[in-house]
Amino acid sequence: MRIIRLSASVVLLALVAAFAVSGCGSSSSTSSSDTTTSAEIDPNAKPANPEPETGHWSYSGADGPTHWADLDSDYKACADGTEQSGIDLTGARSGDFVRVALSYKPEPFEVKNNGHAIEVAALKSKDTLALVDSSNPDAPLTDYVLGQLHFHAPSEHTLNGKHYPVEAHFVHQAPNGKLAVVGVFYEQGAANPTFAKIASKIPSQADQTNQMSSDLNPEGLIPPLDGTAFRYYGSLTTPPCTEGVTWTVYKQPVTLSASQIEALTSVYSDNARPVQPIGDRVLLSASGSGK
Repeated sequence: MRIIRLSASVVLLALVAAFAVSGCGSSSSTSSSDTTTSAEIDPNAKPANPEPETGHWSYSGADGPTHWADLDSDYKACADGTEQSGIDLTGARSGDFVRVALSYKPEPFEVKNNGHAIEVAALKSKDTLALVDSSNPDAPLTDYVLGQLHFHAPSEHTLNGKHYPVEAHFVHQAPNGKLAVVGVFYEQGAANPTFAKIASKIPSQADQTNQMSSDLNPEGLIPPLDGTAFRYYGSLTTPPCTEGVTWTVYKQPVTLSASQIEALTSVYSDNARPVQPIGDRVLLSASGSGK
């Protein structure tokens, strides 16, 4: 398990709890005994895809991002939403927010070409992220199951206006249906041995799926969790652009080799939604105090 332990001030508790997703927690250390679930999770069950594929849309032309809301009435939030993702991570308020606990371990995955991105889907409900539900900030932590992770090139979030070559979204869902996404940037550098397992299974054609030959531990795709993280409340970055998503984006990038980046971009490049306005939302940044 890799853990961030982030205490919260009373002021930030009142500020962030006003949002509709996960909010601030009280000051204390995090351990596996702190984590509870709002419903029993069967670790052998295949998790539902928390970001299911919808109707026809693309990243360019007449069915690109500026037209998503016109393609289907269910996509109205893509144009009318006030808490859309991704955003530029700049001007963050320094302060503590809810502690985050990731409990990742090796488990079976399959690699999909879903027609818009390369997706790595979990086949069992083993990997979890724990957060406090902002509707009841005093409640115990709730487990969100990792359903899938997928890659965008370039990044859908920017850091002080800078795009990274690749960004991964680790999409988790709680038993009550709420979503929490972890965003990770990737830059060119040393090869990543965990990603190497994925790269060898990437399907080149849409709607193809390849089974991985061995279990994958997603922890190898995430930077040290005691570094700086950003927290805000946003949406899915693809139609239907559903809002009410808790975002945690890590500042420190993970490296991929040039050939590993090419393995993604040779299949999908420019599969990134334009950066969205932050509006009157609060962007927080904080550093953890342990793993």
